[in-house]
Amino acid sequence: MTSNQWQYVALLTSVLSGSACAQSADDYVGKWMTAAGDGVVSLERCPLGRGMPASGLCGTVVWDRNVGDPKRTEALDCNRKVVAYARFDGSSWTRGWAFDSRTNRTYYNRLRLKDGKLQSRSYAANEMYGETEIWTRVSEVPPGCEGKTPGVRMLKGSAGN
Repeated sequence: MTSNQWQYVALLTSVLSGSACAQSADDYVGKWMTAAGDGVVSLERCPLGRGMPASGLCGTVVWDRNVGDPKRTEALDCNRKVVAYARFDGSSWTRGWAFDSRTNRTYYNRLRLKDGKLQSRSYAANEMYGETEIWTRVSEVPPGCEGKTPGVRMLKGSAGN
């Protein structure tokens, strides 16, 4: 087989294997520790506009590792909306964006659930050239973000914008 034929077989295999295990849009709801272990994001169903039903998925930081550090040099992300998705296609949440507080940049994003882990794939223009982070579901959230407001940043999705 040629290289192009192998790529086609690999693509077809991944598409078929993804559709074989149906998932619910609500399987993603919950609290997730980021890959770096520096935050917990609460994913919940959310409306895509005022007065609309909760047909999207949104994520808010409910724990930030810097919350108790009086010498922190970064803005707190407590209660900041950091991800949002418009569509569930049966195997992943798509048409989304994610804010990376480490780079202060917003990227396109897709969420996939595989083997109980959340795969957060962020990319600038083409998903093929993106980066995937693996998030882990957590049952308990460390204290500290209750009642806190996000640090000042001008970005899509932050509180007050």
